[in-house]
Amino acid sequence: MSEPSFCRSAPCRSAACRSASTLGGRKATAKCTFHPFERYWMEGTSTMPDPAVPPTPPVPLAALLAREDLGLRQIAGPSDPSTVIHWAHTSEMADPYPYLLGGELLLTAGVHIPEAAGSGTYFDDYVSRVVAAGGAALGFGLAPVHDTVPRALVAACDAWELPLLEVPPRTTFSGVARAVWQLMAQARHAELRRVTEAQQSLAAAAARPDPVPSVFFFSWRSGSEGGPCCTGRTGWRSQPPGDRWAFIAREALT
Repeated sequence: MSEPSFCRSAPCRSAACRSASTLGGRKATAKCTFHPFERYWMEGTSTMPDPAVPPTPPVPLAALLAREDLGLRQIAGPSDPSTVIHWAHTSEMADPYPYLLGGELLLTAGVHIPEAAGSGTYFDDYVSRVVAAGGAALGFGLAPVHDTVPRALVAACDAWELPLLEVPPRTTFSGVARAVWQLMAQARHAELRRVTEAQQSLAAAAARPDPVPSVFFFSWRSGSEGGPCCTGRTGWRSQPPGDRWAFIAREALT
């Protein structure tokens, strides 16, 4: 009899899965044989390749909440300024795990929620799967299915520390996704502008009659407080004032 395999994430709370995990005595890091859609992890390898790094910078969740045209409101989960969104995704699947890459703002209108969900573990299981997949936040749209966000969902998001956003009826999921891409485009544009300005300043410094000090000064000014960014070293501080540029030049060439 082959050894059973288990969920790669502790949020799998199936009784059968728990008993198998206990019997096997192994950490729950592999595929759960009781959940056929679980991503397969065995012996440190996966049949699903890691997603490529997004070509655009992520969007702070706080920036999305600050958009007055959307009217989003966080009603559960931690208010962490470091939380970022890589993309927005809409799903009405009861188990969205197989369809998420991680970093999403998952949008749902609650179509998948059964009528008796509030009295069981449905919401806890649902949120645990979003967290296991690496979801960054959950957006719940009001109307036409639900007039309010289910209290059990709010409690589950607080328990799993997943930010929960209330999406008002006037705001479409397409509008939220468009706002995410707009904020990404703005961040990317600002990033490219900084790079362009730095290149122009460096070219201007190199074109001066005495380019070496100018280039090093530009690198110094553009780097951190620890020292010139071209060397990343701090020994220049201990040098006599008249010898500092020579020291910096030697360090940059070694």
